[in-house]
Amino acid sequence: MGFFSKDETRTYEVAGKRLKCVVCQHEEFEERHAQLNTAISTLLNFDWADTEATCLVCDNCDYAHWFLPR
Repeated sequence: MGFFSKDETRTYEVAGKRLKCVVCQHEEFEERHAQLNTAISTLLNFDWADTEATCLVCDNCDYAHWFLPR
């Protein structure tokens, strides 16, 4: 996998419905993960302990849909 290559895209379901991009209505997404850093954990150098969100990035327009863990 090269530096500029895209990860695999696929369709996803959220709450029992097929996810569509809110911007362009495309149905294929690339899954990524993003750390939700807080000011205090950054100050104390504990960023690694913060919660991680799942981002589904539209394969067509690159809009990122964020999903927090339950």
